[in-house]
Amino acid sequence: MRKYIICLCCIFLLTLLAQAGNVQADKPTLAEMEKEAEQGNDTATLQFILGLLYSGEVKDERVPQDYTKAVYWLQKSAEQGYVFAQYHLASMYVKGEGVPQDDVKAVHWVQKAAEQGHAGAQNQLAGAYHAGVVVPQDYTKAAYWYQKAADQENAGALKHLGVMYIMGEGVPKDVGKGLDMLQRAAKLGDTEAQAAIAKMNEFGLPGLTKDEHDVCPRNGNDKIITEKIYCNYHENGKLELEATMRNGKIEGIVKTYYESGKLERETPYKNDKREGISKAYYESGKLKTEELYRNGMAEGIDKHYYESGKLETEFFYKNDEAEGIARAYYESGQLKEEAPFKNGNMDGIAKGYYESSKLQDETPFKNNKKEGQKKVYRENGKLFATILYKNNSPVSGVCHNSWGTTTPLTNAELTNWKNGLVIECR
Repeated sequence: MRKYIICLCCIFLLTLLAQAGNVQADKPTLAEMEKEAEQGNDTATLQFILGLLYSGEVKDERVPQDYTKAVYWLQKSAEQGYVFAQYHLASMYVKGEGVPQDDVKAVHWVQKAAEQGHAGAQNQLAGAYHAGVVVPQDYTKAAYWYQKAADQENAGALKHLGVMYIMGEGVPKDVGKGLDMLQRAAKLGDTEAQAAIAKMNEFGLPGLTKDEHDVCPRNGNDKIITEKIYCNYHENGKLELEATMRNGKIEGIVKTYYESGKLERETPYKNDKREGISKAYYESGKLKTEELYRNGMAEGIDKHYYESGKLETEFFYKNDEAEGIARAYYESGQLKEEAPFKNGNMDGIAKGYYESSKLQDETPFKNNKKEGQKKVYRENGKLFATILYKNNSPVSGVCHNSWGTTTPLTNAELTNWKNGLVIECR
């Protein structure tokens, strides 16, 4: 019951104290307040205030916190039908403060307050029926009480009733109406609704236009109220994305699809973070990438493949940063490039190779920038050019001609080299 009955303390302004015998103005002693609460007429409000004082919800240096006395006064007020005392007393039973924890008594007092129109109590009573706590599970009654609270703009009720409309539980299924309620709850400050709407917007899940989104079809009568599976569709009507969200967080396998309906990517999530091996596929169904995640961060080997199935690249990650030697391959399987990484930055000598496996170039890197002398080789193994880099820019260089002489590179040739254009070294 702790999960469904949340203590929403009703702290009154000093005007309430004034109503109970002008307490603040006259500053009566605690003993005087208690005597009046025991003997006076129309004492329910004062009894409730004493309950709040002893529970610590209302601070007064004259009153030490005493949950047993708090329950005593709240009980007296609740038995007189004071709705706020009924609701607050229910929370004391939920938490076991001043009394043994007792869900049955908690629901009893919540129902009393709900029947008097208390929105928070109506929301909590709905939650009890929704989950089948103390009372028999009954989606129709849950929807009834959620609606009562939602009519008073109770954010929690709007959130839960919105989910019920999306899932078609206890009410006719109406995704658009359900999404509208989630957005209203989010605007009222419900953090779970806000998180859900944010994730919907981020991943193209339902939340903005009810005509373009729907809840994914599910097998059987799923009654897990905290789990919501959403879909997004391509313009041709084919499924584009499906994801499971629990309590506003992504959980399970998120899948995306090509317009043809073929699987494009599947990524496992745990508690809103990527966890496990994420795989992407070519439209032909061939594996395209494999990426390992731990607690939302890349960890281990990241592999990309040609559509033929041959390995194209492999990177090694630690704590979401590239670490060690990354390699790229020709589709023939021959090594094409290798580069050293440290803490996510290229650091050391990167090497490129001809498909014949001959060395093509050597480039020094420092903190992800070219720094030092780059060497380029002809496929026959002879030196082609040397380029000096500072802070990632070429500052000087020479061509090594085939007859054994060298020619300095002009500024224009260095600029061309920087822009990826091939220079002529005969």
